[in-house]
Amino acid sequence: MNSDVERTLAKYRETAEAWAPLTTDQTRKANRLFDAAHELAKNLRRTDEGRAALLTLLDHAVPGVRMFTATECLSFDPGSAVPVLEAIERLADFHSLEAKYALKMFRDGTFDLDW
Repeated sequence: MNSDVERTLAKYRETAEAWAPLTTDQTRKANRLFDAAHELAKNLRRTDEGRAALLTLLDHAVPGVRMFTATECLSFDPGSAVPVLEAIERLADFHSLEAKYALKMFRDGTFDLDW
């Protein structure tokens, strides 16, 4: 993995880890971190190497990081991303609802991460 991808992936992981435990009473901070992580993921999704790097986080220990990453991976590897989101949906925790709606939009054809 080249050093630019390594640095971007490390920053993405760090940002997603900071975002994952935040609750609804911390929306301003959560939104800022979400937007930052999404921008980093968009950069990673632009190359084969970046996409491969994102896939390495689908088994991250933190469910929120797995959920965020699987959502980012839906557009280029749904075969890997969907099972991760389905497993998180079954956890019935804070991120379950996000996983459920990511899957619903993906299956309905309304899913778009290119904003």
